[in-house]
Parts: sequence; structure tokens; C-alpha cells
Amino acid sequence: MPDIKKDELTPDENRALKNVLSEVVDRFTTNVPEGETEPTARESKDEEGEAPAEAPAEEKKDVLRSPVIILRDKAVKQEKTPEKTVDKKAVVAKAVKAADGKFTAKFADGISGLADPLNIEKMFTDALEKPDGIISYFRRANVRGLTNNVMNGVDGEGGRAKGFKKGDTKADQNLQNTIRTVYCKMVYKKLSLDSLEVYENPELIQFRAQELVDAIILEIERAAIAGDGRTAPAEGQPDYRMFDGTNRGFFSIKADAAATSGYGALVASTYAMQQGENLYDAVVSARGLLMAGGEQILVADPVLITAAFKAKVGSDYLIAPGASIEDTFRVARAFAPQWLNGTGEAYLIARNAYTMIGEGQIRTRADFDTNTNLDILLDETPRGGQLTAYKGAVMITSAA
Repeated sequence: MPDIKKDELTPDENRALKNVLSEVVDRFTTNVPEGETEPTARESKDEEGEAPAEAPAEEKKDVLRSPVIILRDKAVKQEKTPEKTVDKKAVVAKAVKAADGKFTAKFADGISGLADPLNIEKMFTDALEKPDGIISYFRRANVRGLTNNVMNGVDGEGGRAKGFKKGDTKADQNLQNTIRTVYCKMVYKKLSLDSLEVYENPELIQFRAQELVDAIILEIERAAIAGDGRTAPAEGQPDYRMFDGTNRGFFSIKADAAATSGYGALVASTYAMQQGENLYDAVVSARGLLMAGGEQILVADPVLITAAFKAKVGSDYLIAPGASIEDTFRVARAFAPQWLNGTGEAYLIARNAYTMIGEGQIRTRADFDTNTNLDILLDETPRGGQLTAYKGAVMITSAA
């Protein structure tokens, strides 16, 4: 009997080992983990329809000599994610909602469909609040009507404190209330532009929006300070006045300064420039008539401002070249609007002495006339106002 080395297997042991390996290979190549998509050997056979005949034992031995074992780790199992359907409309809507208030473009309904590149309401609000506008120095009340009481006698003998000695009778101050009520009027600007012209010149859209807002702001400032200058219309004609005499609209500072009694005489005064005086001299004198405290603004005829800067003392200018108007006249802001040009008028006004009532925004209405092919835009806002501070303004008139 031949010697058998310890490391060699007997024929029975060798056959047993091959059978075990065969079972292991069969298990790993047929029992695929759940969710795998790669076909196994047995699945490939099933797909072909008929399984091939089993190979002879000798061929099995050759295969088992170099088995290919594929290990599949369930921990790295990969599953196909189903492709999601994207709702593009929903994505756009979500983006627009997230950016609400960040877009400057505004699309108006009822016109030819052209985009309005400006937010008109924001333009109006900015104009009301801008630090360099006359209207920004008014006090604003978001009310439809305003009744104001002005006390008469606070600066006269009746308003003074009095001494008392034993045996006398004390006197009452005896102040008199003077009352005035103001209501809003609708202030508006309407403009029509040919739709084809707007199509050919898109910049007209910006002009349209800005011009309407500027016109309303300018008219409010003018009406509040000097009046709009319009007279009563003929019978049956539209009344375009900013104040119609029925307590609606704007009581102007000019009208109150001209009053010799009543409410107007209590809230405004008049200073007439003397011969040889310039605007600088007049402002110094007018400031003594202004009783309301706080900052002041100067609204003056450009001609008067120019004359003050040209005035000389000997060979020297009264106002040093390069000096600012505000520093020269000691005011928070000086204005020289064109609607005062050549009038010889100036107004020294305490900040917030004039109260403006009405809504804090503008109403924009759009329409389109198909017969004339016109884009029609109407901006309007209810507004009114009056002086509400005792001796809150002084009107300066020139000697001429």
C-alpha cells in the first residue's frame, strides 16, 4: 500500500470537498439578494426557455477546479430611483411668489398688454417721503376730514400769567377756540398715449408713470402754499380747482396769511419787505413772527433768491460766494419752485405746521380705447390740507 502524505486527501475526502464546493457555488450564483437586477446563471437559463442538460461528472470536475464566486453585499444594494415628473408651471409660480416685491415690472390689466416697468404706487410713496421735497415737510394724517382748534389769545395780554395779592379776585385766561374743518378732494392726472407709439417707443411708458405722479405731487405742494391760481368755472363746466370754497381741498398758506381775523389770522402772518430790503433781510424779520417751534423751510421766488445772492455791502457780496442757501437763511431746506417765479413771494414755514389729510397711497386705473387705439392711465388720490399750528407760517411779499 503506497504511503499517503498527511497533506494529501484521500479520494473519498477529495470527492466530498468538491461536492461541498459545488453546493456553495450553486448557492451564491442562484440565490440573488432581493432587489438585484443583474440576472444570475439560473435566471439566464430560465429566460432561454429550456435548461441545458447536466454536464458529465468529468466536466464538472474541470469547472470546479477554478470556480468563479461572485459575492453580493446587501449593504451596497442599489435600487433604481423612478424618474420624477417636474411641474414647470408650479416651479415658476413658486419662484415668482418667493420674489414677490422684488420685481420692478408691473403689468396693468385693461390696457394694451404692454408692461409698465415702474411700480407707480412705490413712486408716489417715495415722492411723499423723499427728504428733498416740499411735501415731505408736511405732517400727514391718514383721515378723510380734519377739524382743528386754534386757541386765540395765547400770545396776547389775556394769555399772560398775572400777579395776585390778598383781597383781589383772580382773572380767568379766557381763551377762545377758533375751529375749521377740511375734507378731501380727488387730485388726479389723466394721460392718453397712442398704443402703437408706445410700442415703437417703450420709454414712453416710464415717462407716463413718472409724469403722472410728479404732476400730482407738484400740484399738492402748489395748492398748499400759494393756491393753484384757478378761478371758479363758468356755469355747467367742470371745477378743476384744488380748493372750491366748501372746505374741500387745500386751504393755502397764502390765503390764511391774507386773513385779518378768524382761523387764518391765527395760523399765518404776513411780512412786507421794506424798500431796499432783500430776501435775507426779510427772512430775518419774518422769523420773529413765526411762533411754531422746530425746523423751518423757505419756499421762495427764484428771482428773490438770486437778488439776495447778488446784494453787496460796498464792494463785497452780502452772502459769501459758495455759501449754501440753507446755511445762509438758517433753514433746513430752501426751495425755488418755478410756479413762484416772478411772483415776488416767499414763505417761511415751520416743519409739520401744515397738515395734509387723505390716503397714503395713489390709485392707478388703466383703460384701453379700442376705437382710438389709446392707452389711458389715470392716477388719483384723495387729498386735502390746512395749517394746524399757531403762527406756523409767514408769507413774505416784495416791496415791488
